[in-house]
Amino acid sequence: DFAGRTDGDEFLVLLPDTGPEGAEKAAEKICGAIASIEVPDVDRAITASLGIAGLPVHASDGDGLLRIADRALHVARSQGGNRVELAPMPGSSEGGTVVALPTLRVDAAGQD
Repeated sequence: DFAGRTDGDEFLVLLPDTGPEGAEKAAEKICGAIASIEVPDVDRAITASLGIAGLPVHASDGDGLLRIADRALHVARSQGGNRVELAPMPGSSEGGTVVALPTLRVDAAGQD
């Protein structure tokens, strides 16, 4: 597994040996861990929005995977933030409630 900053306030978590259920659990744990952070003199909640996508279901290469995960992240933000959004299955018109896959795109800026 690997975690790192991709740009600004966004991070990438790669879980190459993790299936859909494990990716969803990892995303929920990340959200919970970030939400439990308390910073002295900061009076607002620290939250994270996560977009999840995976290879080869959502994309055929790393660049495409990042684009799909980023779209899922933006959906999570637009739906109030502090949540996990799963990329839709190709050909599906619904948002990301179909399957969790092993790449997480995280926004942990404190305001989703």
